Amino acid sequence: MLLIERMRRKEIQPMGAALLARCLALQRKMGLDRVIRYCECCRLDAPAVLGWFRPVVLLPVRALTGLSEAQIEAVIAHELAHVRRLDCFVNLFQIATETLLFYHPAVWWVSQRIRAEREHCCDDEAIAICGDAVNYARALTQMEEWRTAPALMMAANRSPLAERVVRLLGWDRAAGRMRVAGVAGSLVCLAGALLAGNAFLGVAHAALGGASPKQEQGGSVIVVRPETASAKEVTAVQSAKPAPAVQSAPKPQPNPAGEPQTTNDGRKQSYMDAMAAAGVKITDVDEIISLKVQGVTPEYIKGMHDLGLQPNVDELIGMKVQGITPEYVREMRKFDSNASIDDLIGMKVQGITPEYFLEARKTYSNLSIEELIGMKVQGITPEYIREFHDLGLQPSADDLIGLKVQGVTPTYVKEMRATGLKPSTDDLIGMKVQGVTPEYVKTMQAAGFKDLDCDELIGAKVQGVTPEFIEKARKHGFQNLTLDKLISLKQADIL
Repeated sequence: MLLIERMRRKEIQPMGAALLARCLALQRKMGLDRVIRYCECCRLDAPAVLGWFRPVVLLPVRALTGLSEAQIEAVIAHELAHVRRLDCFVNLFQIATETLLFYHPAVWWVSQRIRAEREHCCDDEAIAICGDAVNYARALTQMEEWRTAPALMMAANRSPLAERVVRLLGWDRAAGRMRVAGVAGSLVCLAGALLAGNAFLGVAHAALGGASPKQEQGGSVIVVRPETASAKEVTAVQSAKPAPAVQSAPKPQPNPAGEPQTTNDGRKQSYMDAMAAAGVKITDVDEIISLKVQGVTPEYIKGMHDLGLQPNVDELIGMKVQGITPEYVREMRKFDSNASIDDLIGMKVQGITPEYFLEARKTYSNLSIEELIGMKVQGITPEYIREFHDLGLQPSADDLIGLKVQGVTPTYVKEMRATGLKPSTDDLIGMKVQGVTPEYVKTMQAAGFKDLDCDELIGAKVQGVTPEFIEKARKHGFQNLTLDKLISLKQADIL
């Protein structure tokens, strides 16, 4: 409780207005009229809720950047369900009970089941609000490794992942129905076999006086009555062979992950068998479920292996989530054959296309992937590059990123040149950082300082030398002032 109180006071901060509006809309949709705070927290790695009198929903920065908007809404709905059910209060009661009856195994078992069912109830509410069980299961899978929340808090990644994902996707219900159907079918078949066997034995015994001249023909049972059948008919019946039944192989049905469900002989093939056939052997339950939920197929893995990539499970999931295909890898490797998995994910996340890479390489033939990603992050377009080249500037990739970060535009360059200055790339960045505007240059020139270069203008701006300060110094009788003397007056704080 001390840890939570410290977190409440020192480690949370208000969230952005856009996300707050979405949270309040979701709260109204769920019919919650309580006052609920929504904050960001860097300490946690998964959304959580604390308190029951003054509930606070905490959204970590990691979840906000690693999940889609729909997934964020789903996990927020999960936390709001905890608030509506007063689960924080119930959880505190459970902890007290476990503490007092720590020696009793049944208490721990019941408490564990209560926690599991509590998460299931909140999962159901989240899906009822957001309507996409698969997307919500993906969010749980991504947050499974982000388990850092105090025990008194209701975190979205509580409870075993495998059980919740299987339940969300309906696999447990399907398996249960199959088991019940299998048991019921077995009982019906057994009862039918017993009744049929008893009937056949009774008929044969009554007709033959205890003898049972049964002829088995390819699985059929034929009872021959001597008083009604001639020897010729009996011979014909005995020599008859049933036509073999022609069974068509079941058509393979694609399953959600896209892997083949049947083999060539019509036998069903499991996801694990298909992965093993592709050379992928995974024994961790959470990892294989994560791959299945994200739609990673054996064909996808084989395609990456054929390209020389050997991604691990986390990298496979990351590549699949970001939509990296073997075709994308081949296109990008035309520009850089040594592009790593991290490079490919970084480029895909930033929306770098082969066309963007090609345009950038026209200007920078030795452009690295790190520089390319930096340019894309800062929103540098091919048009932005061409405009600087048309002005006679040839900035390097790093300088170009610096210009974009500081907000230097071609218009800014033209206005500076109109004042008579000829700034270089470094001068432009320095002036923009210090807030040297074309208007500032013009006012300094109007005050009599017409020959100042870029470095002197930057120095004057840094020291706070303004046209107003120059006018004040002249009113006090100072004449023939140079820039150095003005800076000295400013530093001495005489005026």
